[in-house]
Amino acid sequence: MTLKAENQKKGVEPDSFFYIQNEFQVRNKQNIDVNIAPVPDLVLEIDITRSSLDKFVIYGALGVPEIWRYNGKLLRVSLWNTKNKVYERSDYSRVFCWLKVND
Repeated sequence: MTLKAENQKKGVEPDSFFYIQNEFQVRNKQNIDVNIAPVPDLVLEIDITRSSLDKFVIYGALGVPEIWRYNGKLLRVSLWNTKNKVYERSDYSRVFCWLKVND
């Protein structure tokens, strides 16, 4: 699925994405319009052959709250800081608060 940021006039196709807190709003839907439905709670990017850092601007414009990047060895969690309007690395997930990454 392509997530589109109208104000950026760009789209992005995550490797995978998940609705967790907002799952009930998209349950049983075949097509999800992020202009109507909420954005995914969590986006997963696999950075084995190429970095996904350039996609962060679009994810930020969409308001995706959490991005996980996996490079084959390390899992990196980035959380959207609504005040500073940037993604910040974190050792913990907001979605799965009990999960500590890269112990």
